[in-house]
Amino acid sequence: ARKEKGSHFKICYLGTMKVNQFSAALFDGINELCQEIPGFRDKLQVEFYGTTVLSTQDYIKEIGLDDVISIHEFVPRKEAVDLLLNSEALLLIIGKSSSEKKLYSTKLFEYVSTGNAVLGLGPVDGVAADVLQHTKAGKMHDRADKQGIKETLRSYFEKWERGEELELADKVAIEE
Repeated sequence: ARKEKGSHFKICYLGTMKVNQFSAALFDGINELCQEIPGFRDKLQVEFYGTTVLSTQDYIKEIGLDDVISIHEFVPRKEAVDLLLNSEALLLIIGKSSSEKKLYSTKLFEYVSTGNAVLGLGPVDGVAADVLQHTKAGKMHDRADKQGIKETLRSYFEKWERGEELELADKVAIEE
């Protein structure tokens, strides 16, 4: 069952945001969508919970997104679960590393289990991308693929506005 549509299109990221996870394409894409889609900026709410490196915080301010992207401290587990469940889309960022294609993060499975759409950034030929594809829980884009990130965000936003599911996750595959 589709959850009640809130007043804001919420995207949530939980955890530490390290330097190797930075994606200019994500923030630049959001910035462009704020200019291209009427009402997008007013309805968008992107929230990072946890530690976010200062260089990322500075970039967000520098391009003028600090009104739609907010950064918060870590929250207790129960509150974190509520945040995930009450978001429209969840942001998963696989950090750049030599093992990035083989990385299963706990966050991936927590996100997928919510049934909410997952916007993944990382290797499109990695195991996390395979999980998203197999479960139909979301889309994985290369961290530099601004156009792909924008297309997914635009699609999610338009579906949210119409009150539709953002992704039709395969519940059976998720339980596997």
